[in-house]
Amino acid sequence: MNDAYPLRPFRINDPGLLQKVIRQWPLATLISGEIGSACISLIPLLVKDHPSGDMHLCGHLDINNEHANAIQAGAPISFQFTGPDVYVSPDLYASRQLPGWLYVSVKGDGTIESIMDTGELKNLLHESTTAFGGTQQDFHLDPGDERIDRFIGGIKGFTIKVNRISGIAKLAQDKGIEDARIATRFLLGTTDGSAKELLDLLLGETLQDNA
Repeated sequence: MNDAYPLRPFRINDPGLLQKVIRQWPLATLISGEIGSACISLIPLLVKDHPSGDMHLCGHLDINNEHANAIQAGAPISFQFTGPDVYVSPDLYASRQLPGWLYVSVKGDGTIESIMDTGELKNLLHESTTAFGGTQQDFHLDPGDERIDRFIGGIKGFTIKVNRISGIAKLAQDKGIEDARIATRFLLGTTDGSAKELLDLLLGETLQDNA
């Protein structure tokens, strides 16, 4: 991370909070290849702790996706998770401020490996439906579901070993505690409300780390 950017008040330093952001907003932008011919895809990813202590991200995609050919053992890849965002007018704040944009994001890079074992891939599909469906949905994909066998040959599973990761929670922390809280409530209003606890944690952590 550049020491001058992002500004220190916006930085997410807690690894646990970085994982919470990923779990809350799991749709990632994956980028690999050279400038001018890069592969860019939107893929939901699961975050997992590896026995080695490293963070791993797991997902799957259609074999016709251009990224399928880019998934080679040890190939470098970059990723970004983007949470809610909103433009804020100075009219919103309690004090005299300038306009700005609020957002939450996590980015990083790592190396990618294909999931070759069919059983492991089936388990990943099961874990994905459970994680992404949340508590509001009753459906859970059984790894033994015979329907999986009909399409599993058309998808490719992969794991990313994370080498570097950083996060930004731009919640107007540089404008003072009162205006930061006003801004965070405004940002929450653009969501379904499920991220309230996480946004409060992000605001509290960044304010505390930079007090």
